[in-house]
Amino acid sequence: MSSSDGTGSDGGGPGGTRHDSVPRSYRGGWKRFQLSPETRLRLSTSLTAITVACLLVTVVGGYGVYVGYGEPKRTTEPSTVGSWEVDTAFEHGGVVQEDTAVFSTGQRLKNRALYFSRPTPTLEGAHIIHHEGDAETATATSELRLVVRSVGTDNEETIVHWQESEPLATTEVSGLQAGERQRTTFAVDTVAVTERIDEIQSALGATPGQTKVVVVANTVVEATVEGERHVDEREDRLRLSLSTSITEQQNGIRTISGVYRPTASVTDPATYETTRRTEVSVEPSPVAQAGGPALLVLGLLGVFVAVGLRYTGALDLTPAERRQFAFESERADNAEWISQGIPPTEPDRRVELDSLEGLVGVAIDSNRRVIEVDETPPRYVVIVDDVTYVFEPSAVPADQTEAPQVDESEPEAIEIGEQPAPDDKADEVGVADEPVNTAEAPFERGDA
Repeated sequence: MSSSDGTGSDGGGPGGTRHDSVPRSYRGGWKRFQLSPETRLRLSTSLTAITVACLLVTVVGGYGVYVGYGEPKRTTEPSTVGSWEVDTAFEHGGVVQEDTAVFSTGQRLKNRALYFSRPTPTLEGAHIIHHEGDAETATATSELRLVVRSVGTDNEETIVHWQESEPLATTEVSGLQAGERQRTTFAVDTVAVTERIDEIQSALGATPGQTKVVVVANTVVEATVEGERHVDEREDRLRLSLSTSITEQQNGIRTISGVYRPTASVTDPATYETTRRTEVSVEPSPVAQAGGPALLVLGLLGVFVAVGLRYTGALDLTPAERRQFAFESERADNAEWISQGIPPTEPDRRVELDSLEGLVGVAIDSNRRVIEVDETPPRYVVIVDDVTYVFEPSAVPADQTEAPQVDESEPEAIEIGEQPAPDDKADEVGVADEPVNTAEAPFERGDA
C-alpha cells in the first residue's frame, strides 16, 4: 500500500524497504536428540550404572589388549624326550605224532584254535617279549609255570578247591636290543596233565568245582631311556581247555581221544615316556587379540558418551516435563481414590487446591471420591455439600521444551526504517499511518 507522496508507508527510503535483523540462539532443543521424555528419564536414572558397566568393559578390554599384545608369558611344560614300548605274546603249536587221514606224522600245526589230543598230544609254545623305542638295550626275565587247579564260586567269590603248580621254563636276557624278541619256549603234555588230574581227583575221592589248566608267564623288563629307568612287570596266561579222555584196553593199550583248546590272555602293550620340563612361550589367545581392542574401544566410547550426556544436559528434563512426571506419579499413587466421570452440578462455592494429594485428603476426610473430568488438561473435583474442591494440573504439555532464549553474547542488530513525517497524509483508503512500536519492530518482516 503506497502513501500519498508515492513513498512506502514505512518511509525507509527508495522503494519503501525496511531491513530487520534479529540473530537468535536456541538452547536445549538440540541436546535432547528428539528422545521422548520417558526415554530421557530412564537413561538419566540409569546413567551411573551404564557408566560403571562401560568402565568394566574398558577394563576387560584393556586386560585383553595386555594379554594379546603385551610381552609373551613363559611357562614350563613337560615335554617328551624319549619313549619305550613293551609288548608280549604267546605262540603255540604241535607236531603230529601218528598218521591220520588228514594229518601226517611230523607235520607241524601252528596257532590253531583247537588241537586233537591223539595225533598232537603235546602242546609246544613260546612266550615272546618284544620292546622298541629309544631304549638301546633292555633286560628281560621270564618265568613260566604250569598251574592246574580246581575252582568254584560262592556268592560270586572264586574259591580254589585245590591247586598244583610246576615250573616250565625260565630265561633271563641282558642287552636285548630294541626290535629284538626274546622267546621262552615250553611244552605241555596234555595226556600227562589229564592223567595227573585223574590221580588227584581219585585221591580226593571227589571232583568239586571246575578243573583249569593254565600256563602262567611272569615277566620283568627293564630299560633306561634318556637317563630314566623304566620297569615293566606283567603276568600273561595261556589257558588250556582239556576235553581229553584216556581209556585202558584189556591188552594194556591206552586209547586217547578228545581235543584241547588254547586261549591266550596277555597284557596290553605298555608305553613309557621320559619327560623333561622345558620353558616355552605362551601364545596369546586369538579371542584376546581380537576381542581386547574391540571391548576397549567400545568401553571408552560408552564412557565418553555417558559423560557427554551428563555434562551437556542432553538428558535433562524441562520444568514442564518434571511437573508432568511428578503429577503422573502422584496420580498413580492415589489412583484408588479417583474415578472418571462428570459431576452433575458443581456448586458455585469453589475451593482450588494446589495438589492432587490435598484433594484426595479432602475426599478421604469427607468419605467421597475424586472425580476426574475428561478435559484437556483433566480436572479433578470433590463436591462436599455446597462446596466444590478443585485441582487443575498445569496445562503445559510434557513434551514442551524451554522457550528459546536470545543469545546475549551478541548485541541485537535492529534496523528500523524511517518513520513517516508528521504531516504525511493517509493512504488512499483514508487510514492514517500508525506510529511504529520500536519494541515490536525486531519481529516484523516486510512492509506494514
